[in-house]
Amino acid sequence: MGADAFSVSFEMPYKEHVRAVRALIHRHKTTWLGYAFFLGLSVLVGIAGAWGILTGRGVTAPGVIIASTGPLLMIVLIYTLPWILVFQARKDLPVYGGPIVYTLSEDGIHVKTQHSSASYAWSLVRELARTHSFIFLCLSKQSAFVIPKRALSDEAELWKAIHRWAPRLMSTNIRVRTHAG
Repeated sequence: MGADAFSVSFEMPYKEHVRAVRALIHRHKTTWLGYAFFLGLSVLVGIAGAWGILTGRGVTAPGVIIASTGPLLMIVLIYTLPWILVFQARKDLPVYGGPIVYTLSEDGIHVKTQHSSASYAWSLVRELARTHSFIFLCLSKQSAFVIPKRALSDEAELWKAIHRWAPRLMSTNIRVRTHAG
């Protein structure tokens, strides 16, 4: 690694890691469309079941089951879906158990944790994304190097480093999301 490499070092607590995972997943339109579809379906099933019971047509066992399915689906989606992300993040937690150092250089991105060390070529980074709290160097839809903005003394230096060594990433649209982190 050259002398002009850019390094950022930080620790990522569990809750911050969960926020980063949620932000990474929620940056895709398909996630929001799927969530909206199932939430809308839950509401429609609940309304249909309630209408059947109120009109006297659904006071049978199947009608009550249909009426209770909608609210049950809403509860499952609203309350349990975020926990799936938490359990996934907990699985990844050993990786984030100590200091993380990202070093960006002409050769690529070097990642060092207390458990491992690896280097990745710039060609593996597909896109850049940022939220109000994180910057993502995305390798795929569900995988990214996450840099908390709080770890940067000067965010502009990071963007200069990326522009210097991976200008193709700067020419793509940098997705800016202001939700979920």
